[in-house]
Amino acid sequence: MKKIIVIIVILAVGIMSCSKTGKVNKKSKKRNIEAVSKKPDILKISYEDYMKQRMEDAKKDVLPEDVTGQMLEVWKSEIAKLYNLLLVELSDKEREKLRVEQKEWENKVNTEPKEKKLEKTEKRAIEMAKRYDKIRKK
Repeated sequence: MKKIIVIIVILAVGIMSCSKTGKVNKKSKKRNIEAVSKKPDILKISYEDYMKQRMEDAKKDVLPEDVTGQMLEVWKSEIAKLYNLLLVELSDKEREKLRVEQKEWENKVNTEPKEKKLEKTEKRAIEMAKRYDKIRKK
C-alpha cells in the first residue's frame, strides 16, 4: 500500500512539474516572437559590414595550429554564400558572366601559396559583398 502511495505522489509531482514547464515555455515563446517581430540591427547594416563582423568572430574561434587554413575555409564558405546570393539577384546574362568570372578566379587563386590564397580569397569575398550590397540598394 505504501509503495502505491509513493508511486502516485511521484507521478503527481512529475505531472505538476511538466505543466509548470509548459507555462514557462509559453512565456518564453512569446518573448521570442516579440524579439523576432522587431527588426534586428543586422538589417540596418550592409552585408559587407555584417560579413566582416562575422569573420572577426570566426578569427577568434579558430585553433592556433592552422589559423591560415581554417580562415581560408571560412572565407571560401562566405564566397559560396555570396555567389549563391548573387545568382538569385542577377539577370541570366549577368549570371553567366559571374559564373565565368568565378571559375577564372578559382583557377588563378588555386595556384597561389596558402597565405596569398587567403589574402586573395578575403579580397574576393569583400568585392562580392560590395556587389551584392549595390544590387540590394536598387
